[in-house]
Amino acid sequence: MNKLRITLILIFIFNSLGLWSQNKENYNDVISQIDLDNKESLDFLHNQLGDKRIVFLGEVNHITTEFNKIKGAIIKHLIEKENFDVVLFESPFYTLYVANKNKEFITADSIMKSSIFRVWHTQENLELIEYIKNNKKVDLMGIDMHGRSKIFTNYLYDLLLKNKIDIADQFKVNDSLLTYYEYKYASANGLHRIKEIYKTKEKYTQFYQTLINNLNKLSSIDSLEKVILKRCIQNRISLVDMLCYSGVTSNKTQQIRESFMADNLVFLTDTLFKNRKIIVWAHNEHIQKGNRQKYKNCSSMGNRFNKNHDSISYYIGLFAPLNKKNTKGELYYNFNNCKYPMFYLPLTDKVCDKYPLLKNKGSLEKYLGGLIKNKRNLSEEYNAIIFSKTRTNNFHN
Repeated sequence: MNKLRITLILIFIFNSLGLWSQNKENYNDVISQIDLDNKESLDFLHNQLGDKRIVFLGEVNHITTEFNKIKGAIIKHLIEKENFDVVLFESPFYTLYVANKNKEFITADSIMKSSIFRVWHTQENLELIEYIKNNKKVDLMGIDMHGRSKIFTNYLYDLLLKNKIDIADQFKVNDSLLTYYEYKYASANGLHRIKEIYKTKEKYTQFYQTLINNLNKLSSIDSLEKVILKRCIQNRISLVDMLCYSGVTSNKTQQIRESFMADNLVFLTDTLFKNRKIIVWAHNEHIQKGNRQKYKNCSSMGNRFNKNHDSISYYIGLFAPLNKKNTKGELYYNFNNCKYPMFYLPLTDKVCDKYPLLKNKGSLEKYLGGLIKNKRNLSEEYNAIIFSKTRTNNFHN
């Protein structure tokens, strides 16, 4: 009996330490090294991507230096060697439109701080934006429908004044107030704040619709810019709708956001940048091809977009250990024993048939983090993953 107890205790200890695994898999024969000091280490992407026109680059969280460096290197590689010329950030559609339109006249730091979410205000990303700014053939745009909009408010206000549209002052007041409501909504809880927004919903919706109707009076811009500005204003209407629901993590809020992000993406890929090669920068949960597991009945942007764009899209999730618990799981154990500290793993049928753990249901939830209560597997969510054995928190400026 004592021997049995000792044996069971030893098995428990070995499992807890990750030293005992019934699902050891060695991926060294299918992975490709990513060496940030060697540009040529990304040349494997040519064969992996083939003729795909849209490449999604995810990240399991927003505060990892390694992810910024990897994605910056991949973006530069795709621009220089694969003729990609559009970069879309998970940041406001309307602010990045204005920043991109004027990027020749403003600094990279201004572009970043006025238009891109603060979690990406890092030195690595500043260098990437400087690179994009100096490359005149590359456009930088956003896919999100929320975010503070001072740069957009000022741009459209000046445009309305220039064309003598009589609702210019009213627009500046209303749009600035909407930004204020969003700030309150994001920074503090309380139903009274939501009710305050809800009471103004109809007024805002009607006003923005009036604004859309006045776009044809803007004689100083062409028809394409009128279409883009209409899309910008539709984003603001959608923001009003989103802010009416209590709690930034409510299911309805996320449904509105994912849906409109997907609509923005379709507009950008199928209309504004039709036939151009596009890179999308966003969180793993936004680009994954399944539902957002954290929210009930909430299809991700990637899921909505992929239904009609699967043949031209390629989805890459970026992962790293988020905490000590991740080091005990089978997938992490296997990845940590790969020969490279940073690598790319394709999730083709051939690879996943050879290594079945990659297609086990729930493997992401238990072993890699980032997707809560996930009932899908890596190969269902992504075409490939990139894994970094190290993870360093970045500090935004």
